[in-house]
Amino acid sequence: MDSTRVKRSLVRSLLVLGKSLGSGAFGAVYEARWGNQPCAAKTFFLSESDFHQQSIQKEIAVLQKLRYRHIIQFYRTHEEDGRIYLLMELAERGSLARAINKGELAPDDWSTKNRLASEIALGLAFIHQEGVLHRDLKSANVLLTKHMEVKLADFGLSKVKSMASAATSLTNESGAGLAGTLRWVAPELLFATKPVYSVQSDVYALGMVMWEMAANCTRPFKDHENNELAALAVRNGRREVLPDSTPMAYRNWVERCWHQDPSQRPAANEVAQVYDDPADTGLTYGQMTCDKDGDYTHHVGRLPETDDDVITHFCKAAMRGSVDAQLFLGWIYGVGKLMDKNDNDSFWWYLQAAQQGLVVAQLRVAKMYDQGQGVDESGLKAVTWYRQAAEGGSAEALCGLGKMYDSGRGVKQDDIEALRWYLMAAAQEESEAQTTLGAWYSLGRGVSQDDAEAASWFNKAAQNGNEEAQFNLALMYKEGRGAEQSDIEAAKWYTKAAEQGHEGAQFNLAWMYKEGRGVEQSDTEATKWFTKAAHQGYERAQFNLAWMYKEGQGVEQSDTEATKWFTKAALQGTRSPAERR
Repeated sequence: MDSTRVKRSLVRSLLVLGKSLGSGAFGAVYEARWGNQPCAAKTFFLSESDFHQQSIQKEIAVLQKLRYRHIIQFYRTHEEDGRIYLLMELAERGSLARAINKGELAPDDWSTKNRLASEIALGLAFIHQEGVLHRDLKSANVLLTKHMEVKLADFGLSKVKSMASAATSLTNESGAGLAGTLRWVAPELLFATKPVYSVQSDVYALGMVMWEMAANCTRPFKDHENNELAALAVRNGRREVLPDSTPMAYRNWVERCWHQDPSQRPAANEVAQVYDDPADTGLTYGQMTCDKDGDYTHHVGRLPETDDDVITHFCKAAMRGSVDAQLFLGWIYGVGKLMDKNDNDSFWWYLQAAQQGLVVAQLRVAKMYDQGQGVDESGLKAVTWYRQAAEGGSAEALCGLGKMYDSGRGVKQDDIEALRWYLMAAAQEESEAQTTLGAWYSLGRGVSQDDAEAASWFNKAAQNGNEEAQFNLALMYKEGRGAEQSDIEAAKWYTKAAEQGHEGAQFNLAWMYKEGRGVEQSDTEATKWFTKAAHQGYERAQFNLAWMYKEGQGVEQSDTEATKWFTKAALQGTRSPAERR
């Protein structure tokens, strides 16, 4: 716990608590602001029991790992006056349970219920993909943004799948022994000597949440005041009754989630299909939902090359105000899928979704103003949209604001303000901000020059997959700056960056193989990496590749190939062997 607190310490003056949003099993929650960013602050006393402390640590560990559109985003922690504060994304509408109890879900609004069920299923599918079990899914742990978008929350009872077996006994409503709230727990876990939690037990709970929405009721088995009797009924095959008005498709998914045999329950990503696309295109919502960056590339294989009906249906849905359809149209116009690429139309559709408050669309609009893509370049408007996206919890937007202050685009250039935004983004594991901080500490820009601090930030960003950070971390290991000199570590990080296509890393890795530094000497491997960098237009790699062909090192000798690559390098300005490294 201590290392986590040190890593994510927070300057107290940035945190301002607002009204209470309620309390959960282990702590109170407040509306708050961190600097200019709205957030939710979950508080715990440091004197809590060991069980509560373990739950806090577990929730932090899980939330740090999960970054997805339908998962509540964790920002950082802070310790002050005997309390721990967990700062997280603010879900303005509160819990799904609150919405149900307040009558905010109309009994016949099956379009909204289908969509919410699908978003819950998508969030659940994502955590399962990441190796995490929720173990306490219920409407009280499903949060809603001001635009009624689902955010799964409360991971205090969650577990990594590989550690999902635990011996425990049946307990009360709080779930302090058997994980989860009793009336939502799958039958195979009830009264078991050693309950074995699984993705299937989470899916059972998903069915219970879908029942809550269908029945407009947040307490299952109301006819059983005694929790143990309700649990016994479920163990023996009893299920809640769905209203007669429940659509057949919705009913079928719920009943499949409730199957007595866990192996017969669907996967969470299958349940996401409960919500067909608003335009009835044949693509389900689960199939067309983007990733956290608003990118549908991973679904591109499911889309036809041309289909006027698909376009027509999506346009109708978008014109009716579907932010998902608007976002999707922004993407397909931007990449030229299903229709000719058109940046102007792409921008227009992103703008429609952004004006409805969709954070990922706000980020896209900011970038398009920033780059003059599909709209006249405007640093001022870019800053405006970056701010809106940042207030919505986008770490990338925080970094974008840092870059605007860094360069003086749309705002007065200000290193101190840029540093503030970079630090906020970096605290949310935004790798570009972490990489920039590494560079600033390395150069002594805006901060005191500190190679060790630079290496620390490069390492964080490198661990998050940033190829530029991986390249710079390799350089620091190679030169022994800010870290103990290690050719092995240098070669490792050059390799990671090179495999992502970083041409400088490919070139330097080639020399590591050429000289046998940190790796076994191999002219063949050296030639391979010189070739990759050369094909990207890296002139020094082209010169060295030409030399390898000329000398027949690591490749069959070829004057023709040597001449070709010498020519390419010469045209870019390489003049002598002294420039080759």
